[in-house]
Order: sequence, then structure tokens, then C-alpha cells
Amino acid sequence: MIRPMIVLVAIALPTIAADEPKLPGPKIAWPEVKGLTFEKAHVYPEAALGYSVAYTTPGLTISVYVYDKGLAAIPTGAKSDIVRDEMKQVVADIEELKKRGQYTSVKEVGKEETIRLGEGKNAPTALRRKFEIARPKEAEARFSEAYITGYKDHFFKIRVTYVKDGAEKSEKLIQSLLEALGPQLK
Repeated sequence: MIRPMIVLVAIALPTIAADEPKLPGPKIAWPEVKGLTFEKAHVYPEAALGYSVAYTTPGLTISVYVYDKGLAAIPTGAKSDIVRDEMKQVVADIEELKKRGQYTSVKEVGKEETIRLGEGKNAPTALRRKFEIARPKEAEARFSEAYITGYKDHFFKIRVTYVKDGAEKSEKLIQSLLEALGPQLK
């Protein structure tokens, strides 16, 4: 009985592995974070757009994008003009969504800042901007944050959206994820 079971497992394993998409770009070990559900990766049909993964819980969605926009080189870290320009594009995209009526209002909260993904002086840095957005037919405004850094010739972008009610809990989960992701960007 054990022999047929071993054959069955040996046959099934390649099928399971084949169902997982090969993720383009640098290899990243996606951490598990207590309180967040990790969603399966989505590979975009256009190679320059790379792929995304998501972490979710009620009232909080964190989408992480790894892509290169077809550029040959993207400097590591948050200090390059290419990374700053990509953050400007994120802001332009948010404004475009407002023009299209997907947001009824957009207000930046604070100013652009450089933060660390994780602890310690060697933790990677990312640019961060935070917005308060309102959507049609939703009574409560939400916070939306964007983080961008360069990593191994790719953009590493994090988009976070969470409801204001329960923001403290969401912000703790966001911080936990950022601290878990930082060490993966080596």
C-alpha cells in the first residue's frame, strides 16, 4: 500500500509545482504575517509590469508590485531620480483616478518621506506618501499609502489602503509587514 502512495505523491508534486507561476524579477521570500492573509501572486501579461502579491484582512489591503517598466537599470534604494520619478507617477495615477470619478476627494497627509523597511541602519529605505481618499457611495474616507524603492533593477512598490475606523490596528499590521519584508530585500 505504501508503494502506490509514494508513486501517487511523486506524480502529484510536479503538477502542484507547475500550477505556481514563475515569478519574474528577483527572488523574494514572501513572509507570513500574523493577522494578514497572503494572496496568490498575479503575473501580468506584459513583462515590464512584473507581478503583484497581496496581503489582506477586513478593512486593509496591501498590494506589493515588483516590476521594471522595461528599464535596463533601476538603482537600489530610495535616493535615485528614477525612484523619485516613479513616486511622482503614483501621485499622478491617484489624481487620474480622481478625475475618472473613482475617488471623490484626495488629500495628501503629511509630506513625502524616506522610511526604513525593517529595523537597523542596514534596512532598505523606501519613499513613502500618505493620502486620505474618499470613494463614491462610501460614507467613510480611507487612508492610502504608497512606498517605493529600487531593488535589483526593479521597482518594489507597496500600495496600502485601509479604513480610518480601526486605523491603529491597520497601522500595526502594516508596520509588521514592512519589518518582515525589509530583510527579504537583500
